[in-house]
Amino acid sequence: MFRGISKLIRWTRCNKKTTKNKQHKNKRGGRKTRKQPNKQSGALVCFPGDAQVQKESGEYVPIRDIRVGDRVLAANQDGTCTYSTVIFVPHEPNEETHKFVQLTTTNNNRLRLTELHYLPVWHMDPDSGVWTRQVKRAKDVEVGDRLLVGDERKGDDDSVQKVERDVEAQGVYSFVTDAEFLVVDGVVVSPYGYDLFSHEVYHKLFHVLRWSYHIAPVINRQPWVAKGMMAVEKFLKEGV
Repeated sequence: MFRGISKLIRWTRCNKKTTKNKQHKNKRGGRKTRKQPNKQSGALVCFPGDAQVQKESGEYVPIRDIRVGDRVLAANQDGTCTYSTVIFVPHEPNEETHKFVQLTTTNNNRLRLTELHYLPVWHMDPDSGVWTRQVKRAKDVEVGDRLLVGDERKGDDDSVQKVERDVEAQGVYSFVTDAEFLVVDGVVVSPYGYDLFSHEVYHKLFHVLRWSYHIAPVINRQPWVAKGMMAVEKFLKEGV
């Protein structure tokens, strides 16, 4: 196990140097330009910086202010809400403008999240009329789907009335807790958002960080942990 971790750290350092120095030629003029990062990439590219999260104290704070060790409102697999410990925060402070999908419900809940981000919904099959619970990407949510609304007792549900795309906002943030789901802007959502794995697979992969936090919390507060997780994801997607 430790030999594998050592190899990963060495690969991450080499990859960082290569990425820093790597340049791409412009086909038209032969001019060298740096490859621009995809702002939608990353397992945790999720919510704008001003999205609201409830702490155990009852205080609502912007998601940009959440730190490892905070106790926040989250949700279990069955949708019941509970206060849970933040075990991982992947994003450094940032204020770049990003585009989000904005979901507005009949009860005026408003949720903004990146298009590949996952969230649990109740969806009615138009042929059978049967409601089933699914985990969808934000871009696939439809008017009429019902979102789980988080409060301190249970996850209720609320119908999507409007779906807007390319809504701009500043910053991009997420976090992971001991619980399976988060509650952001009053809605139950997944911590994860990318097309490499499903929500369920991501949840299992992040058990390693839940384990490390409870062994030595200081580990998860180190910047190299987030960089290492992103390197692992890139390795799995593109290879060395």
